[in-house]
Amino acid sequence: MLENHSSWYSLSKTKSEKALWDFEQVKNGKLNAVAINPGFVIGPIYSEQHITSTPGRWLKIIKGESSLPN
Repeated sequence: MLENHSSWYSLSKTKSEKALWDFEQVKNGKLNAVAINPGFVIGPIYSEQHITSTPGRWLKIIKGESSLPN
């Protein structure tokens, strides 16, 4: 599904987490894995590519160009 929407960043995160759980299964309980998925990350935007994602939405809200969804 993520491939159909060209959501490559989300796809890479999903596939790497799945690889972690698959690797844990191969180790038969000899590996304790933890995946941390933060609900919100804040910090500088290092790439113009990410302006269209969550940081871009917050930037528009801060600038008054958009409002929070209901």
